[in-house]
Amino acid sequence: TTAGTTGVCAVLTLNDVKDLLPPTEAECCARVLMVKRCHRLGNKCSMKIKTYFDALLGKQDAVEHVLMLPLKSRCPSKCGRPVPPKTGFVVFRESSDAMMARSVGSDQLVNDNAVIKVETYDGF
Repeated sequence: TTAGTTGVCAVLTLNDVKDLLPPTEAECCARVLMVKRCHRLGNKCSMKIKTYFDALLGKQDAVEHVLMLPLKSRCPSKCGRPVPPKTGFVVFRESSDAMMARSVGSDQLVNDNAVIKVETYDGF
């Protein structure tokens, strides 16, 4: 949303995620970071990632969106237990915030219990 909050509103496809990223490749490279190993944060990992980066930067709503890639189910739908996504994109409001978040390092400890991998996003 425009307030920078996260949440699940629909099942997104890869194309949906691409459509929600900034429109130009230059803007994507400047404002978007790719995060991996998100599943280690458990359910609601997108909210945990947003909270982490906002706190890291000392700004409320530094993160505009956290977009998680869809995960193909490893078990039949009968198991009923959601599996957190492994990969996502963090879209920052300012390119300087993305640069600062990336400068912390490739492996970043979130909530003192899970290490996520943070990479520069080079576009699709």
